[in-house]
Amino acid sequence: EKKSIKVKLAEAPADEPRRVATNAPRQEDAPSTTAAVSKIGVSVEALTPRVIEARRIADKLKGVIVNDVTPGSPAEGKLLPLDVISEVRILSGSIVTKVPVATVADLQRELAKVKAGQYVSLLVYSTGNGRDGLVANSRVVNLRVAE
Repeated sequence: EKKSIKVKLAEAPADEPRRVATNAPRQEDAPSTTAAVSKIGVSVEALTPRVIEARRIADKLKGVIVNDVTPGSPAEGKLLPLDVISEVRILSGSIVTKVPVATVADLQRELAKVKAGQYVSLLVYSTGNGRDGLVANSRVVNLRVAE
């Protein structure tokens, strides 16, 4: 059965936010899947089933995947694209708090607790091309948080 729908398009005024009709959940309803994390200088993406399949990452791995590292940032030379951040470790006095990272929001929330100049440790898995989405090694990366 064919249906006709009439739509009137017009340019939105510059001072009003633009909205685009979509069937996807509104941004405030859906968790962010990609984000720039300026405190450490990386762009990360959630490990969704689509990302796991496209990048051939072992599906047992949990965390967020590094897409890009900003030159001159705390992460430069320490994190690489395709690294998976699975845990944030924050030192407070003599106590280390370990928090699993399952989403981009988890990483952002934990890094928000760290002040500029303080150090944060990340449990990172290196990934590569392998038959089963090779997980090469895990390592702890210590970064000094930028302002």
